[in-house]
Amino acid sequence: MPVTIRGDFHKLKEWKHLFKTAPELMTPIAKDGAEELLGLVQDTFRAQADPYGQAWAPKKVPDGRSILVGETTRLRRGWHTERVGKKGFVIAASVKYASAHQDPRPRAAWGGKSLKRRAMIPYRGLPASWKSALREVARDHLRRHFTSSRSSGGGVGILSAKMAGAKRKFNPIALAKRVIREVNGE
Repeated sequence: MPVTIRGDFHKLKEWKHLFKTAPELMTPIAKDGAEELLGLVQDTFRAQADPYGQAWAPKKVPDGRSILVGETTRLRRGWHTERVGKKGFVIAASVKYASAHQDPRPRAAWGGKSLKRRAMIPYRGLPASWKSALREVARDHLRRHFTSSRSSGGGVGILSAKMAGAKRKFNPIALAKRVIREVNGE
């Protein structure tokens, strides 16, 4: 079934500008994505479980504190954005011993024993909740970018118009492809 798009096609210059400036969104998307994932890292501490929902191994000697929360709470509070830019971001713990819990390796000083894994960040692909959070950050930025008013005429033509007969959610990527095809006369 063909989709009919109604709108003010005199605003294609605005669309050209919006598509040309869309790569500038990469840094703010990365920044907000990093903040979102830092919140998800904190969720692992609250749930005392890895990002996949697997409960952390209990402490050998209970001391009344949560797992991985020592006297200083540096491991829990120390997660931060290390780098952010148009190519992505890096989040990291501010203490070196985070890796001993995240990815345990045998330690000679302990007789070749290693800690039990208590992962705070994903180690075998992104869990669905983490993917969803990153997708939502990107969608929010794209939605704001492509529906914002760039002129006194209100919203940008195609998005401010209704798609006749189409009953689906806003999909900025599919819409972008369609607009590019229309602009190129394909």
